[in-house]
Amino acid sequence: MAPLRQTHPRVSIIVPVYNQERYLEECVRSICRQTFTDWELILVNDGSSDSSGEIAGRFTDIDSRIKYLEQENGGVSSARNAGMRQATGEYLCFIDADDSIAPDFLECLVATSCENQSSLTVVGSWCCHQFPPDKIPALPTWGMFLRREVVEEHRLEFPEGIQPCEDGLFSHFVLALTDKIAFCPEAVYHYRQHQQGNHHQIRRQTAKILDMVPRWLSLLEKFYGGRKNLLEGKSGHLIRFIEHEPFEFRLLGMPFSPEEGARLDTIIRCFLSSHFSLEECLASGLHFPFRLFLKSSGFSDFKKRLRYAEQRAEFIRKISLLCPVPSWRRKARIQAKKILETLGHIRRNISF
Repeated sequence: MAPLRQTHPRVSIIVPVYNQERYLEECVRSICRQTFTDWELILVNDGSSDSSGEIAGRFTDIDSRIKYLEQENGGVSSARNAGMRQATGEYLCFIDADDSIAPDFLECLVATSCENQSSLTVVGSWCCHQFPPDKIPALPTWGMFLRREVVEEHRLEFPEGIQPCEDGLFSHFVLALTDKIAFCPEAVYHYRQHQQGNHHQIRRQTAKILDMVPRWLSLLEKFYGGRKNLLEGKSGHLIRFIEHEPFEFRLLGMPFSPEEGARLDTIIRCFLSSHFSLEECLASGLHFPFRLFLKSSGFSDFKKRLRYAEQRAEFIRKISLLCPVPSWRRKARIQAKKILETLGHIRRNISF
């Protein structure tokens, strides 16, 4: 049993819990095994109907660092916000109840954050290498290790009633408000993928996404509109978020019908055209599918441009075999292969 502590903990770990009786004990035990011991764990039971509450309650009797909150079901954002209101640590760390962490997870993050005096430390190899360091549009909740003062100073909360993308929006806001960012690829977070996970369930709910995206965009407008001059310096950050979330994750990554795809296409275009010029968008370091999208006149034209890009890449791949310079031949073949692979992934959901 951990000794009673007279001062505030260094790290507050927030775990929202909803019907996770199968995985919760593994999650909590991985936290209790941390080599860094100056933490508090806040378990927020979001109206579970299984034995999750009983499991969480047992741990509070074992370790004085563990707090247990109960609330009526309000969604994962509501649970995380409740946990943040109770947090007293210098840093905030978010873990999902069906995931777990390596024993030196907190030790790595605290050391990196202190060494770099960062307001936000990006967690884990996947998050650290997914984007260029200065072009991160958003992060999953578990990918953030941040100073609590950032949340309190800017009165940040997870947007309640929003799912998916509640974590993307929250992290986007944090990233827009601080440039003191460090990276800790050594911190190992074990993300569990299973059929009951939100990621798998949401992917099939195209109608829900179509209703949700305008709400995301409204929250973005409210965030930037309430912070004078922030958008002027962070326009690329917002444009890359639109590329990442509603465009790549949703329009290209979900099985929308042609009619649904055209509707989402229009929603994205209307938002961008009301805030940015085409030149501003194209200057933001975007991936080539989004550049094609921006240059197209609509969903049908976008699909034509995808088809042409595929034909052109296939032609380059074939003609490169005739190139007499080995280095040029290799470079052309690699570029063509990369484009064809990207377009192959897009074809899974969009016919062109």
